[in-house]
Amino acid sequence: MDRENGNSCIHPGVAEFKGHNYLFYLNDMLVGGTGSDRSVCVTEFKYDENNLIIKETADNVAALLWQGVEDTTKGTPFFSVTPIGTLNPYEVNEAETICWTSNIGGAEGGFNGTGRGVKTKAKEAYTETDPVTGKEAFWQSAARYGVAVCDIDNEDYIKVGNVDFGDEEVTGFNVSAAAGAGTPAENPIIDNNGIEIFNPENDTVSGDLEIWLDYGSENEKLIGTVNITDTGSTNTYKDFHIDINEQIKGIHDVYFIARGEENAKLFNLDTWNFTKKEKPPVADNNNTQDVTDNKVVTDTPPVADKTPEPVKKQSVKIKGKKTVKAGKSVKLTAKLTNVTGKVKWSVNKKKLAKLTNAKKNTVKLKAIKAGKVKVTAKVGKVKGTITVKIKK
Repeated sequence: MDRENGNSCIHPGVAEFKGHNYLFYLNDMLVGGTGSDRSVCVTEFKYDENNLIIKETADNVAALLWQGVEDTTKGTPFFSVTPIGTLNPYEVNEAETICWTSNIGGAEGGFNGTGRGVKTKAKEAYTETDPVTGKEAFWQSAARYGVAVCDIDNEDYIKVGNVDFGDEEVTGFNVSAAAGAGTPAENPIIDNNGIEIFNPENDTVSGDLEIWLDYGSENEKLIGTVNITDTGSTNTYKDFHIDINEQIKGIHDVYFIARGEENAKLFNLDTWNFTKKEKPPVADNNNTQDVTDNKVVTDTPPVADKTPEPVKKQSVKIKGKKTVKAGKSVKLTAKLTNVTGKVKWSVNKKKLAKLTNAKKNTVKLKAIKAGKVKVTAKVGKVKGTITVKIKK
């Protein structure tokens, strides 16, 4: 497929949705975009009577479709499709649900001179060996463990378009996020220009997440701020909640704006959702009532209370020392809450450490050489992790 504006390696794919045909592709229009650093885009197209894609561009343009890019300056937003639906804010939404991302101070001049705006990464590394290639199958990480938003600088923002709050009464906001204690990277990677290359495993420092409606318009409104604090590590996610006392009706664009320390990565985001006031059940006005001897008799028998019991939160937390010298061992214990079964232990970097003496809920981590390893304890679908630093 020919490329618009010389974008390389677009990897196109097509899909039909609600009677519309869409082309999904990659380009490098975000700041810092290159032939290898790309973002996902979408545009709509139509077929002719012979099931061939109808050319939208001028005869002297090789690309079939006009993708909406008028200004080729990196970081300039463009929107190539008309929305055909809305997003439900009361369902749990993935943080990587993004209409556009940049920085309110401009796309240029981020941490150490890099481009601003967020990136995504797999929540956890898959380290098992691929039977075909014989190599560590890291490419399966996102599909197996999910994706989180990372590389969040001060004043970076995420825009989510066409969010329909309906006529409900909004009561709060939940977000799953991870933040560390801001421990400096031990061995940062520096490029030829002296700029530190972003490493998604480096520690974060915490910060605030502002929630805005229609930011940048005359009707913009800040409706809440979540203070995201240290969760134990930059890959340990915790739920944060705030109450919202605003009347929010109809469709809006929601902006999440990060605020915090300059020249630092603030936190990672996994999921979010708003909460609403539950409406009381509608009364049945079709019952006929007779009053006899001060008793009320109805045509229908009383309905049993079918309110479900609250779901008990399940968790697996690993307790133990987070630092150990190479050649030494440390005991780790899995604390289970509302979950039963055998604990399966694993470590992501087997050249740095190995697990021994696994018993009911405990295991020994034998440190081999300096570095950082992540240990996972899994019971069924519930798991917990701990990051252990191995010193020389």
